[in-house]
Amino acid sequence: MREQVYIAEAADQSLRGMLVTWTSIFVSLGILLVYLFGSVLPEDWQGVAGVCAVFPVISAVLIWVLPESPVWLASRGRALEAENSLRRLRGVDLPRQEVEALLDRGSPSPRAANFSDVIRPEVWKPLLILNMFFLFQQISGVFVVIFYAVDIADEAGVHTDGYLVSVLIGATRLLVTVVISYASKRFGRRPLAVVSGVGMTMCMGTLAGCVHLESSALNWLRALTLVLYIFMSTVGFLTLPWAMIGELFPTRVRGLAGGITTCCAYLYSFAVLKTYPEMKDTLGRQGVFLFYGVAALLGTVFLWFYLPETQGKTLEEVEQMFSRK
Repeated sequence: MREQVYIAEAADQSLRGMLVTWTSIFVSLGILLVYLFGSVLPEDWQGVAGVCAVFPVISAVLIWVLPESPVWLASRGRALEAENSLRRLRGVDLPRQEVEALLDRGSPSPRAANFSDVIRPEVWKPLLILNMFFLFQQISGVFVVIFYAVDIADEAGVHTDGYLVSVLIGATRLLVTVVISYASKRFGRRPLAVVSGVGMTMCMGTLAGCVHLESSALNWLRALTLVLYIFMSTVGFLTLPWAMIGELFPTRVRGLAGGITTCCAYLYSFAVLKTYPEMKDTLGRQGVFLFYGVAALLGTVFLWFYLPETQGKTLEEVEQMFSRK
């Protein structure tokens, strides 16, 4: 969550929509690497865990070279440090008006943000929208397919190497995330979210139908549908809510509201991932896939009516949009 907030506060407005999705690119790359490690070392999970432990250490070292967020510094009254940080991030030839806009936007607050701020419309509206977005993201099965990739392939009746399917899923997610980081700048958030939800609904409906028919001739269609499901989810449902955390909340409450949203998102994820085995036993394979398809459809309807378009808007314009009735 902090990565998206940092990028949203430091990036130029024209690039913000693209850059806030870059964290998803590297998350996708990390998941693909884990899938590859698992396929190469299927019986050595300790070795895979040891290799993966290297990356957080590298990140912990590299983060010390990053300058502090210029908006955060300005909000603490540290104007000179804020200007120096912004020029370090954006270049020494940064126009003076952008520096002045930063200092105006991040002018020191008389008090720290607290939970009473949540009842303000410019806070509770995006808070509700993002939490619903994350809820539909989870109950539509996106992370179930990612975390249980090998098992999902078996449950769907894909009679091939489950590790190969998982690698294809990871590679698809990485490729689409790279494409979406540029597409979101051109097409905006709402169209991508709606297209994503419609595609996920169709994929899960198709997968449920294939499972019901239980025909070996449909093996290729089951595998293709799983890969397409990840493709369509990455277009919107998987990447956009994380990117929008840094865009929708006002500066002063961004840390608090973003923290609440992230906490809820991981609680949703925990609940959905832990209940998947029980859902599978209760509803059956076909029922689980139908449930995820219906959830994706309901999420699409919600986003059609309530998800705002933030592409091309400044953070101040987004805040003013939510302040209106």
